[in-house]
Amino acid sequence: MQWDAFFSSTSDISLLVLSSYDGGLVTLSVLIAVAASVLALHIVRIARRLTDPFLRVMAVSSGSLALGVGVWSMHFIGMLALRLCAPVSYDLTVTLLSVLPSLFAAWVAFNLLVVKEISNRQLVFSGTLVGAGIGTMHYTGMQAMVMTPLLRYQPFWFALSIVVAVLLAILALWIGYSKITKPLRALTRLLISGTVMGCAIAGMHYTAMRAAVFIGTPVTSVPMAPEGTGAMSLAITLGTFLLGISILVANLFVRYRDLTRQANESRAEMSVLVEKLKLSERLLEERVEQRTMALSNSNTAMQATAARLSALVQTIPDLFWMKDVNGVYQACNRVFERVFGAKEADIVGKTDYDLMDSKPADVNRANDRKAIEAGKPILYEEALDFADGGQHMVLETIKAPIYDTSGQLMGVLGIARDITARKASEDEIRSLVFYDTLTGLPNRRLLMDRLHHALAAASRHLRQGALLFIDLDNFKTINDTLGHNQGDLLLQQVASRLNACIREEDTAARLGGDEFVVMLEDLSEQALDAATRAELVGNKVLAALSQPYSIGGTDISCTGSIGITLFGGGQHEHIDEPLKRADLAMYQSKVAGRNAVRFFDPQMQAVVVARATLETGLRNALQGNQLLLHYQAQVVEEGRIVGAEVLVRWMHPERGMVSPAEFIPLAEETGLILPLGLWVLETACTQLGVWAYMPEMAHLTIAVNVSARQFRQPEFVDQVLTVLQQTGANPKRLKLELTEGLLVHNVEDVIAKMRPERPGRRFLAGRLWHRLLVTRVPETPATQPAQDRPGFCQGHPDRFRRRRHCQNRDLFGCELGLECDSRRRRDRGPARPARNPGLPGVPGLLVQQAFAD
Repeated sequence: MQWDAFFSSTSDISLLVLSSYDGGLVTLSVLIAVAASVLALHIVRIARRLTDPFLRVMAVSSGSLALGVGVWSMHFIGMLALRLCAPVSYDLTVTLLSVLPSLFAAWVAFNLLVVKEISNRQLVFSGTLVGAGIGTMHYTGMQAMVMTPLLRYQPFWFALSIVVAVLLAILALWIGYSKITKPLRALTRLLISGTVMGCAIAGMHYTAMRAAVFIGTPVTSVPMAPEGTGAMSLAITLGTFLLGISILVANLFVRYRDLTRQANESRAEMSVLVEKLKLSERLLEERVEQRTMALSNSNTAMQATAARLSALVQTIPDLFWMKDVNGVYQACNRVFERVFGAKEADIVGKTDYDLMDSKPADVNRANDRKAIEAGKPILYEEALDFADGGQHMVLETIKAPIYDTSGQLMGVLGIARDITARKASEDEIRSLVFYDTLTGLPNRRLLMDRLHHALAAASRHLRQGALLFIDLDNFKTINDTLGHNQGDLLLQQVASRLNACIREEDTAARLGGDEFVVMLEDLSEQALDAATRAELVGNKVLAALSQPYSIGGTDISCTGSIGITLFGGGQHEHIDEPLKRADLAMYQSKVAGRNAVRFFDPQMQAVVVARATLETGLRNALQGNQLLLHYQAQVVEEGRIVGAEVLVRWMHPERGMVSPAEFIPLAEETGLILPLGLWVLETACTQLGVWAYMPEMAHLTIAVNVSARQFRQPEFVDQVLTVLQQTGANPKRLKLELTEGLLVHNVEDVIAKMRPERPGRRFLAGRLWHRLLVTRVPETPATQPAQDRPGFCQGHPDRFRRRRHCQNRDLFGCELGLECDSRRRRDRGPARPARNPGLPGVPGLLVQQAFAD
């Protein structure tokens, strides 16, 4: 074996991967080790008292399983507590196999301890074997780790961990089974021995972890949790399950021991009872003869009474039955036989589970228990299917407990009346009251009730809802021309289309005639967002209603006018107010030419329309070559141009030039920033490729802004490299400008993507404040900090101090070896080339302004 591949010899601290521990999980791992040890030693104590060889083997195996799985679970919970500065996962196969050493060692050791007399040599050998099994399990489990850093061990701590496991295991077994500790109470010895054994497991683990050395590349990040904890989670779950099995087996062994002791005591008592029974047998024979005569007389009377009761039960028109306390049927009448499709002889002696499915049987059994617990009759309704898929019935059932003359519970009496017809009538009445008979939609009454609850919920949770008031266009003409029957069919199809356009929790109702209302609940907390969603539903409904209707073999066109209003959001209003507003908005859509959607709030309508128009225009601009790139020159002190920054502009065919401040935020919000950013990158790289063939332009660089959303894409780096390869642009001439928000919220990802070993990429650390520079910039391989906001030099009491602040910041960036780019400063003093020696680039526009000053 190559010991240099197992033990660590590195002295370079920078190559060591940092780690830490979760205190809660460490505590949990120690408790599991102690609990498993106590359980295992307790099972061994029980096994020593068993005389049956098979039961003894089973007990030893159970104890071995408890200790082995406890060691296994403690190890992987301890590994779960480890926070390592590197991604870690676990090999499931090795993880499962690592439990075998501790299981085998515990099984061999415990077999040596179940003899009557245990020598000190046996204790030492068993403890050594258990300690070795613990150590072998730990170092096998460590080999299950799959990670980038190399795992090595320090020889001293490696040896110490084995010594700790062996010595503490020997001590634990000595306390539990040595003759010297016999004066102690058995429970005390068990707890002390189990605690020491648990310390052996935990002590070995964390001493061994002190021996572990993780060697990798230097990092400065904080420890992270393992990425692949599936194996550890499986280990913990399986370990807990097996521990539970061990506890169950231990209880069975204890129960067997108690039963054996009770059986021995019972044998002695039985011998005494046999003698007593012989004495009383003669007395019983005499009394039996006397009682036989009395019972014969009473039996005749009871048979007559039973006959009368049976005749009475059979005349009851409702279902009648009796059960004992265990739910077994004792009697029933003919109505019960007819409903269940079986004779009384086939029903008596069976339970509900023999006569019906398990679900209704569970319900019946639960109701029996309720009647027994209540001690009085209970009344409830139930719906059941009887006689092997026969009739469906709704029953009104009464169940009552039955007691004998001494007050002892005998069972449960049940009487059920068929109320199927009555319930059908009630449902029909409810349907007539709350639903429209023509379309099946909720009517005004049910709509107002649901709207009342929706207003209360929206006010309580500060959520916005919406009402859509829909009126069919020219319905009266269609109704008069084709007839009322055809008009009714049209209304039914309209109702079907409305239900298809809304969610399950929303409501579509018919107010009457050709007027419908759709209520949308829980849209959003923001009014604009809620209005946007309501408009989407309105347009969806409008499109659905505009489709031709096939009625009587004829295609009919019928559109709708929709008015929308919002409700809720914390405001309290009467139930009629939203309907009035939606009705008014509907009339606005009628005035607008019908087949339209209008909001009650004109301002909200304008905002929604403007937003939708701008988004549609931006999508068309990306496809219709309406976007332009302007190049703002960057100059040095001598007035020489060294590069340019790209500025995206939108030349709208109708509005003219659209400000980036208007369409860039919309692009960020809708996700259009991704194709927009890619178009800017491709266009800029194409321009670099053109300049490469122009001697006077070949040395120029181009700076491209990169949005946070674009930079966070996993394929961003490959996307940039692909564009550079396709356009043939020189990577050294391309600068990617980042924002300070990206550096503040996602520093590690930024550093990973800006690593200097990736050739041909330069980054501008844009919009960085001085505090952000001091704390973050040294970590990032940026080549140039950019100041593109005037706010960087604001917040100072006078012009001179603002200038000095900006100068100090630029000099700080230069001392870090970064190219400092001072762009778009409104304070023109710091932008003068002559007053900022050493700054490589200043925008040409500001230089022109500076010389104009």
